[in-house]
Parts: sequence; structure tokens; C-alpha cells
Amino acid sequence: MQRRNPLDPARNPLVRVIVRGAAETARERSLQAGFDEGIRLGRVNGKIPIIRRLIADRFSSVPPWAALRLRRANGAQLDRWGKAILEAETLEAALEVPARTT
Repeated sequence: MQRRNPLDPARNPLVRVIVRGAAETARERSLQAGFDEGIRLGRVNGKIPIIRRLIADRFSSVPPWAALRLRRANGAQLDRWGKAILEAETLEAALEVPARTT
């Protein structure tokens, strides 16, 4: 004879409630994490057009390498670069491009 598992949600209403509650909590956490990540990405991506405009105003155009660098940057880099563009002598200096060695 097969022994019944007291923790089987199909047979134990209390376990069923606990399992359902845990699943709902996990779902809520997952949704919140996705929402938070979306907000973070929105903030980062919202900075890029502003910095592109600053670059175009200060250096007359946004070269392809600079546009690529902006797309790959994180929020902290974009914050630094946004400030640096206002004072840097060159776009390379503003976007922290390493100097080339010949």
C-alpha cells in the first residue's frame, strides 16, 4: 500500500494555501523586479538624447563612435559625461576615451 504524503497540496488544503501564497509572492517579486529594471533603463535611456544634444551643440556633431559609446554606457558614466561635455576641450576627453599610443 502506498503511503500518503501529508505535504501533497492536492490532499492537504493548508499546504495548498501555503503553496499558492508562495507562488503569488514570487510572482509579485518578479513583477516588481521587472518594473524596477524598466524604470532604471528608462532613466538611463532618457539621458542619452540630452547628452547627444549637448555634444552636437558643443562639438557640432555626434560621430558614430560617440553614439555607440553612449548606447553602451551605464547611468553613472552618462552622468559624468554630461557634466564633462560642458568643460572638456575635446569630445574624446569628455567621453573618457583612452589616448592612443603610436
